[in-house]
Order: sequence, then structure tokens, then C-alpha cells
Amino acid sequence: MNYNTFNAVKAIENYLLEKNEIISKTKKEYLLSLKKILEKSGHELVAIHGPCSDGVISGVLLKFLFPESTVIPIDYWFIKDEYLGEISEKLPWKAIGDLSPLNQSLIKELYFDHHRTSIGKTFNAEKVFFDANGESASSVLFDALKSKINFPQHFEKLVELTRITDTGNYPGDPPINPPKKVEKCSFDELVWLFDDATSSCKNAFEVIDLIDGYFKEGVEYLNNESIQERIKHYREERKEAWELGQKIENTDFLVFIVKDEQLDHRSLLRSILTRVNIGAASVVEELDHSARISLRIKKSYQKENKEWEKYRVDQLAKSMNGGGHMAASGAKTKTVQEAIEKISQWASEKGLNLIIADFRNIIE
Repeated sequence: MNYNTFNAVKAIENYLLEKNEIISKTKKEYLLSLKKILEKSGHELVAIHGPCSDGVISGVLLKFLFPESTVIPIDYWFIKDEYLGEISEKLPWKAIGDLSPLNQSLIKELYFDHHRTSIGKTFNAEKVFFDANGESASSVLFDALKSKINFPQHFEKLVELTRITDTGNYPGDPPINPPKKVEKCSFDELVWLFDDATSSCKNAFEVIDLIDGYFKEGVEYLNNESIQERIKHYREERKEAWELGQKIENTDFLVFIVKDEQLDHRSLLRSILTRVNIGAASVVEELDHSARISLRIKKSYQKENKEWEKYRVDQLAKSMNGGGHMAASGAKTKTVQEAIEKISQWASEKGLNLIIADFRNIIE
């Protein structure tokens, strides 16, 4: 184990002890699984965004390119944390994909991404594949190398699916029915099956399991019994959130506030986007009272209005130390109030009718 990797393991142990009362069960489970992966890792590490479907397929490509390396799934909350972010900067990265350039030292091999918020940043890598107009990070890398490297044939379909999920071009409403086997799915159903397999991951082990399964079997791995059962449970939780979102009154932009792990806030956000005119945001209150924010502009509004970019949310996210895409971004603030004030000011400047719905004390 590399010296910096050893220090990272110890730092995560200390973090869990110090923050035990103010971090969610999901984060604890993720950090424990990440610690165990790092403990067993070799000297070479590759970082991907996880859990995220694009990050997972980025991991599949990196596993092929660097078979001796250990894939480490890192979420943006980890990077944004003052203590954990410093840990991630010092790890011995061989490659980084679908993440901001978090490394301090030179990456031995490559960096690839497609997030607009990475524009202007120093990539500090031997090879860089960056395209802010790219549909997904994995497609940026795959398209750049496919004429030079003989990737397994089943990788192409995996990358193709990220071109849909990472641009938010989801077909129809999120399904709430039990999942089907791959061979019985229409293409639209396969898109949701693929995305739900990642969204339902509870820890880093499950993300790595998806990477390993896709690497060997392609999309057929979604027939795995444990994954099918996990997606079934995830969709049952989605149903409650979806039905709540359908009760929201119409407005230009809606912000809802929930407590962490209170309900499936991603599905609630998607449901609300079918009810509003322009966009919506979720503000999730963490146990330490900080806030995690997701900002979205609805896809149909983008297609129907040529000037939709005047409402681009990556700029709003940047004002809250976040970023992402013009129509889909994330951020984190020290308090819920700070997030609400920033979004309210932005909506006022844009002339948007805004509704704020606080569900923290009305949902069990």
C-alpha cells in the first residue's frame, strides 16, 4: 500500500470517529466500504465519479486500460468536504475520469471529463481528453481511443447508454414497476434499468461490483438476481416520492427541502420537473445542518425555448461552490438558509415565479 493511501485509510477512520453523530448512515456505509477497498488496493489507483452511471462506465474503460489498477469511486460530497477533499488530492492517481481535476501531483497516465465547471482548471496529467460539449465522460474517452484501441464490443452499448443518461435525455417518466430482464426490455426500459442499477447502489462495493460485471458481461449483467432485487426495492421507494411530486402546484421554478435519507429526493425532483414550467431544485439537509443542492432545468423547456440558457444552473451552482452542466448542476452550502437565499436571489434576478416547499417536518 502506498504511503499516501495508508494515510488516507487512517484519515477515513478518524473522520468516522469524529463525525459519527453528524453524517448519514449512507455516508458511513460508503466510507467504510471505501476504506476497505483502499486497504486492499495496490500502488496504482484510478478515480471515477460514483455512484454515477457515467462514472461506472468510465471505470469499465479504465479497468481495461489499466488492469493492474484499483478503481476508486468518489462522489462530489467527498471532494467538497474540507477534510476528505484534502485526502483525495494526495492519493497516487494513475488516471481520473468524470471528476474535477482533484489531484495535486502529476497524473501518470490520463485525465478525462466533460463538465463545464472544469473549463479553465489545470488538469496536470500526461494525457488529457476534455470536451465540455461531450455527452458523457466515458463517451469522450471512448471516442478518442476507439480507433487506436480494440475495446471489447460490448463496451460500445454501455457507452451509448451514458450518452442518454448523462445528458438527462431519459425516455418518459421513471418506472415504478418491478424491473424486467434485459432481453425483455425495450430500449427505453433498458435505459432506466441501466440508470437505476447505479442509483440504487448503497456503497462503494456495489459500484465496483457493477464495474466488474459490466466489464465481463456488458448490459447482460443487469440480469443478475441481486441487482434485479435491488432495483425492485429502489423503485418501490421511488413510487412514494413520485406521487408526492405530482401534488405540487404549477410555477416557474420550485425548490423543495427534505432531510437526508427522508425519502427518494432524486425521484421527487424528477416528478416535480413534470409539474413546473422551467426547473426545480432539491435542498437536502444533512445531519450537520449543511445542505446538498441539485439544480435542474426541465428537458422539454430546453427543446421548446431557444433562449433557455439564460436560466443555466451551472452558474448558480458555481456561486455555491458547485458546478456541473448548464441544465443540471450540484452544490453544497453550510446551511439550508444560505442555499435558499442564493436560489431565491437568482430566481428574482431572472424574473421567475418561485415556490419553496419545506417537507422536513411533514414527511415521516
